[in-house]
Amino acid sequence: MLQIRKWRWRRAAEIISDDGDVQANFGDFDMTELFRLSAVAALLLSAAPAAAQPTLFSADDWRADLAQLKAAFEETHPNLYVATTPEDFDAKFAALHDDIPDLTDKQIVVRLEALFGAVRDGHTGLAVPFQMSNLVGFPPAPSNSPELLLTNFPIKFAWFSDGVFVTAATENHADLIGLRVESIGGAPIDAVHERLAEITHFDNESSALLITMHYAASPDVLAAVGLIDNADRVDFALTDDAGAARTVTLGPIRDDDGAWTGQDGHAQTGTGSRTRCPDGPPYCVIDMADDGLVYVRIDAVTSDVRRPLAAVMRDAVTLAEERDVKLVVDLRDNPGGSGEFGRAVPLAIAASDELNQYGRTFVLTSRRTFSAAQLMTTELELYTRALFVGEPTGARPTHYGDGTRFQLERSGLMGHVSTAAHLGTSIHDSRTEATPHFDAAFSSADYFGGGDPALAFAAAYDGPTEAVGVVEHVLRADDSMRAYLTLGHEFSAPTSPNHDLVPGIIALSESFRDEGDADRAATALQMAGFVFRGDPRLAAAQAALDVTD
Repeated sequence: MLQIRKWRWRRAAEIISDDGDVQANFGDFDMTELFRLSAVAALLLSAAPAAAQPTLFSADDWRADLAQLKAAFEETHPNLYVATTPEDFDAKFAALHDDIPDLTDKQIVVRLEALFGAVRDGHTGLAVPFQMSNLVGFPPAPSNSPELLLTNFPIKFAWFSDGVFVTAATENHADLIGLRVESIGGAPIDAVHERLAEITHFDNESSALLITMHYAASPDVLAAVGLIDNADRVDFALTDDAGAARTVTLGPIRDDDGAWTGQDGHAQTGTGSRTRCPDGPPYCVIDMADDGLVYVRIDAVTSDVRRPLAAVMRDAVTLAEERDVKLVVDLRDNPGGSGEFGRAVPLAIAASDELNQYGRTFVLTSRRTFSAAQLMTTELELYTRALFVGEPTGARPTHYGDGTRFQLERSGLMGHVSTAAHLGTSIHDSRTEATPHFDAAFSSADYFGGGDPALAFAAAYDGPTEAVGVVEHVLRADDSMRAYLTLGHEFSAPTSPNHDLVPGIIALSESFRDEGDADRAATALQMAGFVFRGDPRLAAAQAALDVTD
């Protein structure tokens, strides 16, 4: 596996594009290698009863679309077999080709999405036509086949740090908002997540938590993968704050269920900002003088010619400098856009001697931080001393993107296939996600109580403000890659006063050793060895611990 992963990033380095990562109406998928793709066949729906068959489109129509999809994959994606093999991929297509006459149209849709999911690329996916299109941010179903809409339950739910909770519901089911979801159709919620992760597209585990909960809100999807037998009557096991159990039986949304109540579609993820732009997206600056912050919310990587993002960042930096307060850049609701515009953010921060310091600038990320927002995150990692707070991002730092949209000719379904690779911080950056320096994920209490743990953490921050202190913190959190990035920034930044961190790292290693933590003592020296190659002081310290690069 290690050899395959190294080849993957090498390939990415060869074809990396200078263009930004453009994402069109695909931002919520933002979508890990934690799930074994070899199990997909076992988790997909088994052979359907003989009575099942496509009715909206003929078997020949679906097979024509299947052939078109396979050609689009092979002709477009820059590295189709990162997570699978040509033989396994061909076998999945062949299996669906043979099964089509015995499947319903909706089952075929789910099986098509499973083919996208086998690529394990968040930008390569099917725009599954759900009844509630706003539930997942997908475009509506093709106008010539509204019957192809996959149904939704009258509730929405999201994964928080303490479990899965109902976040919104139709009026008839508003009393369920705030309850914890224990199981669906008798399957524990963890099992639901794992099953759906096998047939959906995503980049990493962080984004998988987002997309699988969207798909779990569809009876048709759950039925297609064998999690439920009857899409019209599904039992939900719920618990309240006191731990009291409650079981409710739900089916698809009915006309008399009433309007939705609870949080809106984006907020339902449980990861986004509680602070809204007065004039709406895509970005704004808010002076939070009482909290000692200048807050910049960026919900899309774009730039309005009437008020360019570069100008907004300049104003934010100037205001934070004048007030002598912290700067917070919030990317938690940013699914991407056009990458070249995002460069304005790290450039503005790097140009400020006052703000480009540990503890003065914070970047908030979540599972919805995806695509071009991930590109911006990577550049902030490389070129600034910003501290990251929140959740891991929903994309790999090195990832495939610039998805091109296409339409299947017979069914009218829409899909995206990546066209380019984007390099992370280096050709060695094999991370599945960009983890924050400080975890501050939403709990259900935060969400329903209106709190914002990441923003509150930034406002109250009193942690390390020197490079070695930051390195110590992330090593204690077992994030060696972020330690390496911190050292690399200080070594390469022209204005850095910390070009020689070797004495401090040796002292840190010795302190780990004195604590009896030989592993972290060795890791500290290894990370420094990658950056300060050939330094005789490191060589001596490494020899004392019997550590090699």
